[in-house]
Amino acid sequence: MKLSTKSNISNMVRAYHRQLRAHPLKWRCMKANGEKIRDLRDAKLLTSQQLADLAGVSRDVIYRLENEKSGAHQTSIKRIARVLGVEPKELLPDRNGGEGGKTEKP
Repeated sequence: MKLSTKSNISNMVRAYHRQLRAHPLKWRCMKANGEKIRDLRDAKLLTSQQLADLAGVSRDVIYRLENEKSGAHQTSIKRIARVLGVEPKELLPDRNGGEGGKTEKP
């Protein structure tokens, strides 16, 4: 049984929507603390291209995150954090507007 092109596209769209419902966090774009990423990258003596290659993302993703132009998928943030040797939550900005990372308790 051969399906028409229109039917194939409809099936692909339905499958995509099922994935979104099953794993909503996987597809969420997140903002990152660009200064923290740049500082960690500089400390490891990596160029933005080297970081991108090691993390398996494009150089444009690194540029946009470091300059806080846009967010990235949660998966990309996890990959970048792994290369930089930190937890992904350390790359995210605090909800209070400060730097990302660990918060100290009084």
